[in-house]
Amino acid sequence: MEKPKVNKFTFIQDSEPVDTDTIEYFGLERRDTRYSVNRGTEVSNFVGFIYKGNQVLVSLPKHYVNYKNSDVELTKPVLGQQDSELLFRVITKRNLVKTDELIGRSGDSALSNYPIDSFYEIYRYYQRYGLYQESEVYSHQNGRGVISWRDTVRKASNVITDNRKLVLLPLYKREKRSKSVFLTSCMTFAIQYTLDQFRFAIRLPFQGGLSINLNMIDHADQVVRRLREIEHKMFKDIHKHLINSLINFFENIPPRGFDLKVKSYNFETTWEYIVEEYLNQQFSGFKDEKLIFSAARKNIFKFDTQVTVDVDKAHKDHRIRLDYFVRINNTQYIFDAKYFRNIYGLNYKQLAYSLLLKNEADRTVNTLIIPTSGESGQTIKPHFELNNAVLSGFNEDTKIYIYQLNMKQGMQLYVER
Repeated sequence: MEKPKVNKFTFIQDSEPVDTDTIEYFGLERRDTRYSVNRGTEVSNFVGFIYKGNQVLVSLPKHYVNYKNSDVELTKPVLGQQDSELLFRVITKRNLVKTDELIGRSGDSALSNYPIDSFYEIYRYYQRYGLYQESEVYSHQNGRGVISWRDTVRKASNVITDNRKLVLLPLYKREKRSKSVFLTSCMTFAIQYTLDQFRFAIRLPFQGGLSINLNMIDHADQVVRRLREIEHKMFKDIHKHLINSLINFFENIPPRGFDLKVKSYNFETTWEYIVEEYLNQQFSGFKDEKLIFSAARKNIFKFDTQVTVDVDKAHKDHRIRLDYFVRINNTQYIFDAKYFRNIYGLNYKQLAYSLLLKNEADRTVNTLIIPTSGESGQTIKPHFELNNAVLSGFNEDTKIYIYQLNMKQGMQLYVER
């Protein structure tokens, strides 16, 4: 038996230093790193993967691990296959979301030189219908199946018995049999080959039972040509959609031996989805100046992510958009997700939300949610507290709180839903 391939991982982290050897070995592009004046070196500028043979570069999100002593932290056996799988599921989750769930939302589609989107479309078909099978109806003598009186009358010999009864012999029976077709082979290849290539990140059940023909990569143009011919003969939309996904897959699959890349340059959008999931599942309220989160809470908070407010009478297009908003019992909760490495200075936008909307409810709970590699929880000091002694006319207790959400905890919760 052939030994399984072992992947060797190299972990880096968004906005943290990347050494020259790693940049050169994995062929990082100019966009993949940026020069940090504060660090005096190149730092990672993406979240995702570069797969070079059995060597895998994984760039984790900010605050996935404690990077204060990176030489120590990232050499410990605390990162590996599970972290790689978790990250891949997070940055490709939007591929599995229905289109109508994304209407009006900005996405964070991972940039890849591999047709990941098409793979998920093909796999979605497999989950629902299995591998494509074409059935043929066979008419045969005796055996199993349902009697086909039409074929029996047309083909059988007439036999008259002593009691002058007419007997038709032999009986013809009709039976459906499945036959393997070209589309089945294409589906099997697309799914099995992808699972093999991304074995470090994707674990999905698949029992094709068929071997794959690697020559399909070398002759992808011929595969596409034949798929287009079959497409013209299909009538059902679900089958046409499958063929279109297969065509896109084979049109965009990299040649054998090419590095595979799946990168996100806009992980802050994914962080917004992670925070949304966390709030809707675990936010329990606010009491004694404390934000309360509980995995066992009752589902009374459902945050709206599409709230816009017209605040400028002179310019109708000047609106504010609240990341997460809900009003319960005359208390309004305004939350904002910030994918920051650190928070520097006053967040004026969040302060403006409190001041502009302060009369819309008796109380406003305004909070920034940022990632951390430590335990989730509220910071000791608020991000902002209005100085009523200096600013006359503002008697309200105006504060902006900071809640730190453990990055890995948030990611795990996000992919489980």
